Amino acid sequence: TATTATTTTTTTNTNEDFKHLTDALGFGTPPHGGIAIGVDRLAAILCSEDNIREVIAFPKNTYGNDPMTGAPSNVCEEALSEYHISLLGCGGKPSKNPVKIK
Repeated sequence: TATTATTTTTTTNTNEDFKHLTDALGFGTPPHGGIAIGVDRLAAILCSEDNIREVIAFPKNTYGNDPMTGAPSNVCEEALSEYHISLLGCGGKPSKNPVKIK
């Protein structure tokens, strides 16, 4: 019964953590099927911008970080194990060092 309780708790947490995504999919998949029309690129061309990040509302910086939210951030071991995620290092072996984010 202890395993069942853990599984139920994990499922409940997963449902709470990803509720916004599952709710959005309840309205159906995107009509474009994942292929965007490139409005941001067109806006960059029309504004004579060399960098598309100048016209994107929430652009990532050169390192792939979001300066507005600070994402991505470090993830604790508890969260990784809860979602059955393991970090792999070089050669596909489990990493002993935490991921460092610039």
